[in-house]
Amino acid sequence: MAFVFITSTGPDVAEREVDRRRIRRHAMRGVAMARRARGDYGQHNRRQLPLFLGPTTQKENTPPPHVDPVHMVPPSLPAQGYELAKLTYRFDILSLSALASVHLSRSSARTLAPCPASMQKLAEMRQPSWLDFVPARYSESRLLQAAVDCTLARAHRSLHPHSDISETTAIRLYLKALSELQEALDDKLEGRWASPDVLCATKILTFYEFLQCSQSQWLHHITGTQKLMRLRGPDNYSTDLEQQILMSQTGTIFHESMSIGEDCFLEEPKWKTLLSSIAAVESLSCHPVVSSLWIYVSPTARLFRQTGVCINGAGDPGTILHLILEAYQTRQNLLTWRENFTRFAAEQPDRHAPRLREFLGVSFAVQIMLNRLIVALEPRAEDARTFENEAQTFADRVIVLCDEADKEALPASCMLLAEKIVIAKATKWTRDDWMAVSGTDSTCRRMPAAVFEKWSISLRRRDVD
Repeated sequence: MAFVFITSTGPDVAEREVDRRRIRRHAMRGVAMARRARGDYGQHNRRQLPLFLGPTTQKENTPPPHVDPVHMVPPSLPAQGYELAKLTYRFDILSLSALASVHLSRSSARTLAPCPASMQKLAEMRQPSWLDFVPARYSESRLLQAAVDCTLARAHRSLHPHSDISETTAIRLYLKALSELQEALDDKLEGRWASPDVLCATKILTFYEFLQCSQSQWLHHITGTQKLMRLRGPDNYSTDLEQQILMSQTGTIFHESMSIGEDCFLEEPKWKTLLSSIAAVESLSCHPVVSSLWIYVSPTARLFRQTGVCINGAGDPGTILHLILEAYQTRQNLLTWRENFTRFAAEQPDRHAPRLREFLGVSFAVQIMLNRLIVALEPRAEDARTFENEAQTFADRVIVLCDEADKEALPASCMLLAEKIVIAKATKWTRDDWMAVSGTDSTCRRMPAAVFEKWSISLRRRDVD
């Protein structure tokens, strides 16, 4: 084989097309000669076939006349684990990721409604969430399998009411999941109740009940999940799955505490430390700016409960003064947070707009609550009327945020603000009552219990129709 020298003006590229063509031919000459020697020159690359299908002799290389060469390629392996479940129930659990960090309630359920079109839109809004861990863990836990299977069946029926997956099948799978969950929760000896899969499965079952909202009593698993998360204690959130579930449910924990009139356990020092320690800038739900919001607002549930007790005559002047000072401090923390959040939100991509709108709505709604608690504890204060006017302004701003979400026509966008709009409308509806008893010219030395109770009822704190 003779060497061919070609002059080039560059380090890698010949000057003329004819020279480049000569280089390519020279480079492939040895390969072509080897292929001709083997007798497979010009054939497809058969090295991609399994060895037992590869040719060994020319005679073996020719398939029988009744066999199509395409059938020589082995079929794909049968689906297993989560892939099989996804094919069986024709739905992907990841399509529910938009629900993974939403406070599921009657208010949010009304925005979705039992409508296949709304459900389809929701399924298309995929986003990173703790659900990303589920497919890999599916085959490792019978409980997780049962919870996922019944939820996939229910979600498919929500999209296709006349599907061949019957209502009986969905209910049977749900009952199986409940049985598996009860067995795990009763396992005190091995401590299965505190395992990540139990927490994950319980949360997934809230999706089942949410999608069945027109038929069920209501979301029993929301309360159960909240109690389980607290019972596990802050020391039992060491895995990424556990931490992401916790951070995705901080809003639900706070709203439920307000709804049932209980203190929010997130304000306890160990839980505050946990929230701060797992904050991660790469995840919006776990970002320090977001986790600090729930740390700041968490005392509001307790302040609301204690203020109600004082309004009904059970509070001494020292207790009332302490509550007023604490409400002022919480309000100031929230004002400082919103200044930082405004700068943070301006740097975020457009895809985060619905969640950013939610966090801003939370800050407005909580400030409404704090302003009214301060007025309720000291209705004749010099700035009481100013605080009530400010509460009305924030109610208007929440309504504007909801209008923006409506224009997006996305179910999840509206669900994120479902609880906030209830607070805003209750504040607007009771405006005249509060203005009448607020300010230095008020004849009321103490907030009338009837005025406070009317507002409390209008907040739908029990979340019942």
